[in-house]
Amino acid sequence: MIAGGIVALALALGAHEARAASAASVGGAAYDSKLSLDWQPGQTRSGKPLITGYVNTARAMSGYCNIRLFIETLDAQGNVIASSTGFVPGYVGGDDHVYFEVPIKVAGPAYRVSADSWLKCAGGGP
Repeated sequence: MIAGGIVALALALGAHEARAASAASVGGAAYDSKLSLDWQPGQTRSGKPLITGYVNTARAMSGYCNIRLFIETLDAQGNVIASSTGFVPGYVGGDDHVYFEVPIKVAGPAYRVSADSWLKCAGGGP
């Protein structure tokens, strides 16, 4: 599962460099292998930058709540030029997904999005 995530991350990073799209950054010792993010940059109706996507769980015996996202805006060289935090609304159950939208302060050519913290929650709420 972890190896698959690393391969997906490497492919996403390669695709980012080839077409200046976003590359997800999810992983590390503190991450649960059953929690993943699918996201894309966008804009609000008024044209302000926004990250939208889904938090996904697979084969999870319990769900997650209070998921905090950390979003970094990157320049063309991959340096962080701004950061934002946001929260995934509600509860994400096992084998489920929940939509999120996080307004960001600064638009850029690329972004790095990660689940910064969360709680494992049983049942339907925190």
